[in-house]
Amino acid sequence: MPARTFPEESFAAVLPLLDDDADEVVFSAIFALQHIDRDRAAPYIIRFATHSDDKIRYAAACALGAVDSVEANETLLFLMNDQDAEVRNWATFGVGQQSDADSSEIKEALATRLLDADADVRYEAIIGLGRRRDRRALGFLKTMLHDDPDDVFARQSAAKLLGLELDDQMPTSALLGALQRLQRWG
Repeated sequence: MPARTFPEESFAAVLPLLDDDADEVVFSAIFALQHIDRDRAAPYIIRFATHSDDKIRYAAACALGAVDSVEANETLLFLMNDQDAEVRNWATFGVGQQSDADSSEIKEALATRLLDADADVRYEAIIGLGRRRDRRALGFLKTMLHDDPDDVFARQSAAKLLGLELDDQMPTSALLGALQRLQRWG
């Protein structure tokens, strides 16, 4: 990726837009800041997790994914319970796939999303649990891989759950067999 041109000046120019009266401006500023410097922007963006506008909370969920801080993870865990499905989806993706953080709180939050009304949120929860070797994902991963043997994220998640190093040559049938054995004998 090429180096950003004038990152300090850009960040300084966009930051005050977070206090703009127009929600569209705030929405755009959140995305701009996370593209300039996601980690540096996170402390300024966290406050938008409780904003009244779904789009602003969505932007915050997107911006906080892949930020490796306790505060960002706590905010994403909060947003995983949002009333808006897209906000929950991006928060669950941020915790489940973009972060390697692992704790009982994270696993419980992901497990709660297994029953989400939204299929995309459920998908992200399954992938996140599998990546953390949580067996609550096992049956779901079997179904996902049976239905779509080429699902890259489900394959990676299943391999992590099984403690295997996945390569492109490993057939999905081998993963399914190993998942079945784990479920039966594990």
